[in-house]
Amino acid sequence: MGTNSSSIVSKRSVERLYYPEEPHFFRFFVNKFQRRAPLINRGYLLRLKVIDTLVRQFLEEPSSRKKVVVNLGCGSDVLPWQCNTRYPELSQDVLFVDVDFPDLMDKKRKVVLGTPELRQLLGSHRVGAESSPIYLRSEKYCQIGCDLRQLDLLRDCLSTLIGSPAAEGSFLFVAEVSITYLETLAADQVIQWAGTLGNANFCLLEQILPDGPDHPFAQTMLKHFDKLKTPLRSVLQYPTVHSQEERFVSRGWSDVQSWTLWEAWSDGQFMSSAERKSLDHVEPFDEWEELSLFASHYIVVLARTKTPSEETEESTRRCRPNSSPSSSSGVPPLPATMTFRDYPSGRGQRRFAAAMLTEDLYGQSLIYNVMGQGPRSRLGSCDIHGAAGGSAQQPLLPGPQLGGPSARVCHTLTDLGALGVLLVGGRTSPAAALQDCWLYKKVVNRWERVHDLPVPLFRHSVLRLGSSALALLAGGKTNHHSASSHFYLYHPENGWVRCRVQGVLPALFGLVLTELPNSEPGSYRGLLYGGMLEDGILNEQAYTWKLDLADSQPLLALRPCSVEPGEGNAEQQTLHRFGAFCIPQGEHSILLGGVVARCLLPRESDMLVLKGTSSGFEAVARLVDKDNARSLRPFSIGGSVVGNGEDTFSILGGGMTCFSMGSFWSKGNYTVHADIVRLGKDTPPPPPPPAATGGRMAANPATYLQTTEIVAAADVVVQGAQSRGKTTSGNSSQSTTVVVRRVKVASQEEFNQILETGKPVIIEGVDVGSCVARWTPEYLVSTVGAHRKVLVHDSTTEKMDFNAKNFSYATMSFEELIREAQAGRKVYLRALSAAEPSNVAAKLETDFPGLAEDFRLPTELGFVSDNEFSSILRISGPVNMWLHYDVMANVYVQVKGTKRLMLFPPGDLTRLGFAPGASSSSVDVFGALEQGLLGTDGDGTDGDAGVHPHEAAVGAGDILYLPPLWLHTAQPTTRPGELSVAVNVFFRSMAAGWYATGRDIYGNRDLGPYEKGRQDVAKLARSLCKLPREAAGFYADRLAEELRQSVHNAD
Repeated sequence: MGTNSSSIVSKRSVERLYYPEEPHFFRFFVNKFQRRAPLINRGYLLRLKVIDTLVRQFLEEPSSRKKVVVNLGCGSDVLPWQCNTRYPELSQDVLFVDVDFPDLMDKKRKVVLGTPELRQLLGSHRVGAESSPIYLRSEKYCQIGCDLRQLDLLRDCLSTLIGSPAAEGSFLFVAEVSITYLETLAADQVIQWAGTLGNANFCLLEQILPDGPDHPFAQTMLKHFDKLKTPLRSVLQYPTVHSQEERFVSRGWSDVQSWTLWEAWSDGQFMSSAERKSLDHVEPFDEWEELSLFASHYIVVLARTKTPSEETEESTRRCRPNSSPSSSSGVPPLPATMTFRDYPSGRGQRRFAAAMLTEDLYGQSLIYNVMGQGPRSRLGSCDIHGAAGGSAQQPLLPGPQLGGPSARVCHTLTDLGALGVLLVGGRTSPAAALQDCWLYKKVVNRWERVHDLPVPLFRHSVLRLGSSALALLAGGKTNHHSASSHFYLYHPENGWVRCRVQGVLPALFGLVLTELPNSEPGSYRGLLYGGMLEDGILNEQAYTWKLDLADSQPLLALRPCSVEPGEGNAEQQTLHRFGAFCIPQGEHSILLGGVVARCLLPRESDMLVLKGTSSGFEAVARLVDKDNARSLRPFSIGGSVVGNGEDTFSILGGGMTCFSMGSFWSKGNYTVHADIVRLGKDTPPPPPPPAATGGRMAANPATYLQTTEIVAAADVVVQGAQSRGKTTSGNSSQSTTVVVRRVKVASQEEFNQILETGKPVIIEGVDVGSCVARWTPEYLVSTVGAHRKVLVHDSTTEKMDFNAKNFSYATMSFEELIREAQAGRKVYLRALSAAEPSNVAAKLETDFPGLAEDFRLPTELGFVSDNEFSSILRISGPVNMWLHYDVMANVYVQVKGTKRLMLFPPGDLTRLGFAPGASSSSVDVFGALEQGLLGTDGDGTDGDAGVHPHEAAVGAGDILYLPPLWLHTAQPTTRPGELSVAVNVFFRSMAAGWYATGRDIYGNRDLGPYEKGRQDVAKLARSLCKLPREAAGFYADRLAEELRQSVHNAD
């Protein structure tokens, strides 16, 4: 069954990553390891933790009966081996029984009997006869092959295995996403039948629909299983927590408990705070909204039944009321209208972007949705939308925005009025937070780099203070495992200043920061609530803050506060959110979207109107549809929200990865209008809208217009031939730089397609190991060894030239290399083999084994691993690598710092100063770009260099694929005092017979046919030189042209 195969591959991924110290058993059922995405790994880890905890609790319970753990629909699960390894004493007298269809059990039996590590659990055992449903039998482990609808047969088999009537045993039945594939009636019969076996326990894990089948996650999930031809049959009849609990109670189970997996995530009995925090050190993770949605759509039920003699006088029934937590609400409704406008096909798909309101040159309102994550990669662009209520006149749309920020997600945009819109931080990957800040000048459509953050941050919150040009920043993540508890004040002239804080705020990210009315000059006050703690739990404590600007260092007083009318408020849980939006509207604010603790955010609480009070804040209204009073629920996960007029806001973009079941993208923009400013006032409502609107409140939708590129400052298009005041714009001497494409690679097949295309790309969003987080200068020195000797390039200039040899080779200790590089010395390490530097190619795993444990090539790049020639550690100070080419293909993995590389296709070789037979050039590409000479003959006169530069800017975690023979030069762009650290893996991408034979420690010998051809050319030259000079030149030119034509015309 496809679901079993997919599940076991995912569990194998979790086993290998998160249980390195335990024996691995899933590996025997998985032919080839496939590392799953962090979201899938974390979801399956949670599933495994919950099942393991409930099984362990059953094993710990005292009982005079024979304990039997029956795994219903077990597939290739390895629960018996895990329990006997983790809890040997508790499992000593326990019988584990696997039950599934006969064909699956036959396959599992073959694997168990053919694997010594699995077979040793059996001890003395018997293999069942061909006609017997008992496939394998031993004292500790048995297998039954039968259809779960054959309950009488299953009962007889269990009685046979325990040597007495089944009713005399103490059973734990485990059904982990298995009986939901049966017809619902058959699944219910399994539950009822299990409850007749005396002292029985039942652990059920399967899907639910907490917001119905129309929720985008539910839609995607149901379609996924339908496509696999394994529809979820029980979920429509038992879609909620309450209905699942009643399912057991109505069938005789006297003690019923349940948890959604999202509840289980924060329940200490399943996973402690320290355990949750430790997960971030295994692999970077930032898919919190998606994890919450996945875990809220799964429930685990633990039901117990007891024999009459053991039953207490009053059975325990821990079922919940027939409602979602916090969904009942006394908050009054506020009528609103919500309009929707579809995106054109393939447009508008971006999530975790940020939106801002601006105007065109005619004064018409526009909304920019800036950067974010697209379907395949981070986006260095913005979608432009006509704002709700805008003029019908065709807006004047801007062109590309040059010299702006690089592509990112989880950044913020804060409108500072006439000053512009402030972009702060963000990230590339969860392990690579960004520190840069930019100001967007609306009138001139231009980005300007401003003061960097004191520390890199993403998932932070920024608030404009009143109508000033000041902004307050709170919280955020500094990397994939640490959050900030600090506040920073932004001043246009002074940059970021850290605030002194009175009070204690835990480290938080994804919080809500709002401002309250304040009458005291020189100070501001507001609220802070929601967000997530470092251990992945929702913060449910709210705070008031007051900022005093009287001193040079701002003082922020922080005080805990409550949600009125107190802790019992039904909306208490739903106000404390992670990743929510808060839109100020006069004295009120609208709280929208996000995720909450323990459950899916109830529909009724999706959009709330809040108001500050003397001691905290309260929800004073919830937005409902004006026509049918049904709660409004636009899809907002990963979206961008911007207020675009009084009482009106728009939601743009948004999307999610639905675990392993597919992706969902918002199909258009939502625009919502409600009379919020007048809420609670005696002022009359506005006049009714014109009849043409159907009597509805106006809510003109934001409309997609176009997508515009933001060309990063490091990637600005280079226009050549602009020296000595002479511009050759428009003639053939212009040379335009192509920005190397950024892609995501989801499979080995996709990477193989990249190889076939033969163009460089930057691969992002893949896991290269813990090196990105760990390889600090201190860690490198301690791991490699301070006194380890290395050979480095020691240059007198920042522009190394191999031909001019303006550097020397120096031997220094590794500690000295790191220290000198940080201090700005122009040193460069291209590691050589530690054992035989003159004879053997470098390999990270043999030359730096301690570092190799932290580095891995993604499984998607399996071709690279299978054909690896060398793997080289590179550490650079402020010095450029000269222009050269490599014969072998390679992937350049940037681990720390940033680097800028200029690449040229092989056809540009003759135009870039490469001497015949040389693989290095003395052309200073970066200098030529700065002087505008790259597109000229180099002397400032018009010419046609004919080169085709490509530019790649790589940061931590990025992988640059360089095809064979592409010319390239590199320049570190790290800040002073920082290192550029990379691992360069060379691999053979051509037929083995084409590479030159013999010693080749650098992997850079030219291909065999070329080396042989050069010998033939030498012979030919000797023959031509016997002719008169003019004739020799004539025939040499003819032969060269004939050779060129023959190669170009070859099939």
